[in-house]
Amino acid sequence: MAVRPPPICADMFQRWLHNDCYCPVGLFWQHQPQAMALDSPRVGPGPRMDSWLAGGEQHPWCTLRGLELWGAMYPAYALAAGCGFTGTALWSALRLRHGFGTASAADQRLQFAIHGFCLGAAVVRLSYIICEASLVHTSHGDSFLQRMAGASYTAFFPLSAAAFLCTCQHWLRLIEFMDQVVEKPWYRNPLILVCLLFLFLEALHDFMYMSGAHPVIDGVYFFWLSLISVFAALLGVSIARRLYSRLRLWLTADAGLQVFKRTLMSAALVSASAVCMLILSIIQALVGRYYPWPCFDCWVFGRLLEFLYLVIMLSALGRAQERAPNLASVTGGSTAARGSSFADSFMSTDAPGWEALWISPPAPARRSEATATGSEASARRGGSRSPSVASAM
Repeated sequence: MAVRPPPICADMFQRWLHNDCYCPVGLFWQHQPQAMALDSPRVGPGPRMDSWLAGGEQHPWCTLRGLELWGAMYPAYALAAGCGFTGTALWSALRLRHGFGTASAADQRLQFAIHGFCLGAAVVRLSYIICEASLVHTSHGDSFLQRMAGASYTAFFPLSAAAFLCTCQHWLRLIEFMDQVVEKPWYRNPLILVCLLFLFLEALHDFMYMSGAHPVIDGVYFFWLSLISVFAALLGVSIARRLYSRLRLWLTADAGLQVFKRTLMSAALVSASAVCMLILSIIQALVGRYYPWPCFDCWVFGRLLEFLYLVIMLSALGRAQERAPNLASVTGGSTAARGSSFADSFMSTDAPGWEALWISPPAPARRSEATATGSEASARRGGSRSPSVASAM
């Protein structure tokens, strides 16, 4: 006789609240649950799934192994995802190592935070992929791997959102530097405080999850985290738009369109990725985790969106380059630009790469030289730049 899930699992909007409807990673329902009759009494959330979280047997209706249906497609997906996030982690680590040694002392904290969060997000996603692959290839749920998979899955989102908020702070610092505004201390900076809140709530969530918290708490936390991530991404678009609007007032049209517009484009792509990840997470919670093929599709598209999220965010920061003698200075009026972000327009014979990237105030001698150069450029262009902006170069 076929064992079906409880009738409450037939309700798409109720099943995620009940532990009886959940299966270990890699296992799915063998049969569809019967719809609950209108006169049937409503049951409670059901017993906690301590059976498989404690290393025991899973529910009798969780007998369909996804690996038997996916075949070679799952190893290909796991290998591609593992290589992608490994490359992202190495990229973040190399840029962190190079930039931390060349940036000024005032900028090292922000640089360490951005690339450190990106590195942490890539590492926890690698951990999840390893745990997921181990569980998929086993016939029963392992207690430690199940808990590690759940904790490492959600940890990616606050880390990546915190990295993007620090990137927004990087853009705000450039705006404040151009406006000659004194930067607020970290304990009065809302973006920094939100980053700390992300980390605190994630640590609290992981502790509760490892202690066997009710799935309602886990679901509410994840939905709230997804909404906040989307809000942070939209905030980044607003800040990038301010930066682009400010910069195109004193840059040539070509430089503004070819270089600085990429900042706004990067922020928009990050926002679109965050919205897509929110939608995909909802589909995974309501449908994907109970059926093999929807689950596999959610895994593939989810890892792809997460990988693109990190790549776009790292690209939005620009990359350090050696000074090019044949690249004319932006302050001299050349429209030549190279690189992957607005920061690369500063990579010229008259401007240090990472100093400009992290908005380090130039030395007095360089400030005087840059001011004189900017004044000459302003005179040639009819005063299109202000002296304060020219001095920031």
